[in-house]
This record gives sequence, structure tokens and C-alpha cells, in this order.
Amino acid sequence: MLSLMEYGLGKMLIGISEFGDFLSEFTFDTLEDEPELKYDEEELNVQNVDDNQYNKIDYLTTFDKCFSESSKSEGIKYYVLDKIKSYNCNSNDISGVIQDDIEHIISIEIHDDKTIESSCTCDEHNCKHIYAILLKYVDTEINKNYKIYYLFKTKYLLKQFRNLYNKIVTKVNLKDNIDLHMKIRIYDKLIDSYLERKPSFDLYNEIEGHYNNLKDILVKIDKDLYNKIIIDIEFIDHDVCSEIYKELVNEEYIEDFSIDSLN
Repeated sequence: MLSLMEYGLGKMLIGISEFGDFLSEFTFDTLEDEPELKYDEEELNVQNVDDNQYNKIDYLTTFDKCFSESSKSEGIKYYVLDKIKSYNCNSNDISGVIQDDIEHIISIEIHDDKTIESSCTCDEHNCKHIYAILLKYVDTEINKNYKIYYLFKTKYLLKQFRNLYNKIVTKVNLKDNIDLHMKIRIYDKLIDSYLERKPSFDLYNEIEGHYNNLKDILVKIDKDLYNKIIIDIEFIDHDVCSEIYKELVNEEYIEDFSIDSLN
């Protein structure tokens, strides 16, 4: 049952749950407790990385080539926003419910020849809802550790983190508060360092702690400004999901991909 998925995902995502050394001097608690926090320039310098480490993934699911770019990006969005309200897998039969404007019921049957027969109450062929359920299937039945989920969650959170930082340094006068100014400056280096680490559950939680701390700083500085920008910052757009997908996945490989070659 789709054991061939381990070939593609294992090839490029095998290290996704591993990550580099923690920047222990810059934990959430430290940022809260040390008003004169300083950073070590050498420790935060981005290290040279072998380009091969960042080769694109061949595919997220073996059925990627059957879905449009729009369906894939929207399906990723539904998946990372936890829009899947129920999910069941019994051998080669998968079913689920996704909350959109209304609830959509999805049914997927995986055949022995590695093809799928699927239906969704939205009545679109190979729709975004079906793709979201397939991502859930790969993460729970094949990967068993939500690699895809945290891959996209982490990369999107980093975009939110950077956007929030940029808005603070451009819209807030920090000269009158050295403590907050120093803390916010550290995040510039911290965000860059996170870009070089492989997404995982632990990394996501670490970034989320710093991101929430930065939001708390903004609330203390200017609550009205916080209310104005936070909705825009935290809106997950399918276009960004599409950009991340293109950044990660080798579309040319998908076009040339032959399932029979992996039998």
C-alpha cells in the first residue's frame, strides 16, 4: 500500500526530523528574563552549507502529477490549517471530512496498480480536498511522523516571523526603549539561523515560542498597531503555499515520473 512513497520522501526528507545545535543562549525564557541580552556574532553567523543538502524533493505524494498547481497549494493550506475534521484509513480505502465553507466528504481507493479512484462532495475531479487527505495519508501511514505537516508549518511560520519583525522595525520607534530594541534586533539573526535548520516538531515549537514572544513585545509597545497588522501577518494564503511547494518539489521530475519504474 503505497510503500513506494518511501523511495521519494525517504530520499530527500530523511533528515527532516534532525536539526542542528540549539541556540541555547536565545531561548524563550532568556528573552523574557534578560533585559540586557546580547548575542554572539560568531555563533549566529550562517554556516556554509553543501548545496546538495537542499536538493528538491521528488514529490510529496506519488499522485502529485494528477493534481493541478491550484489544487495542490489549496490542499496544503487545508492540511496545515487543520481543516481535516475526520480521517480514516482501512487498508487501501481512505475517507475523511474537510471543513471548507461547508463540510466536504472525501473517499479514496488506492488500487494495486498504484492508481487511485476518488470522490468528493465538491464534485471536482482530483480536487484540493482529496489532495489534503492524501497528504494526511502519507504523513500518518507512510511517514508516521507528520514530516510534510511540519515542513510546511515551519516554513510558513518563518515567513510570518520575518514579516512581523520587518513591520516592527519599520513602524515602531524603539529608540526610547533600549531593552526592547535589543531583544528585537536579536530576532533578525535568529530568523536567518532558522532558515538553515531542517523543519521538525521540536523546531516548530521553538520558533513558535520566539514568534509569540515577539508578538507580546509588539502588544506592549503599541496595542493598536498590533491589532492592525496581526490579521495580515497570520493569514495563510494559498499563493504562499504554492511558492513553498515550488521551492521544495521538483516539478520536472513529476512530469517525467513513471510509477511503473518503481515497481
